[in-house]
Amino acid sequence: DELLKYIDFRINETVAASAATKNQITVLMVIMSGLSILFALAGMWYVISGVANPIGKLADAMRRLAGGDLNSKVPFAGRNDELGNMAAAVEVFRNAGLENKQLEAEAIEARRLQEETTEAGSRRADEEAQKLRFATKTLGEGLQRLAAGDLSMTISQPFAEEYDSLRNDFNSSIQQLGQTINLIRS
Repeated sequence: DELLKYIDFRINETVAASAATKNQITVLMVIMSGLSILFALAGMWYVISGVANPIGKLADAMRRLAGGDLNSKVPFAGRNDELGNMAAAVEVFRNAGLENKQLEAEAIEARRLQEETTEAGSRRADEEAQKLRFATKTLGEGLQRLAAGDLSMTISQPFAEEYDSLRNDFNSSIQQLGQTINLIRS
């Protein structure tokens, strides 16, 4: 009986120790599982915030750049990792786009100035041609009247400054011719 009591006591003691060990292992496994989940979540957060979000922001900056937005800043350009290298490359494209835009603006301005210069030159040439046409037409009419025998004719309407000496010379010639013919008549 005593041996059975002793064996029963030892079995109960072993069962109790096993139950305590099982409880400890269960608690330890729950703690380890919780820590594993926390480490997994921390790793996911690091990957998302440290890699995925920056790549998304960099991709968004590239889309804006491709869409023509050259004024927005490129994120992560100062980082010393792969994302920083990618951002630096995007910044090079942005700067090239800004330079290209500046060159286009300068070319447009140069074209505008060239057109203004050409237009002003064309206007001056037209004005000069008009002045010359008026002078030659008026002198031609005067010479026709002179050929028809009209010695009293003078050109009273002034020419452009550079041609007015022709008018004065014509009027002087008519006046002298008239005086000479009157002298011959006398």
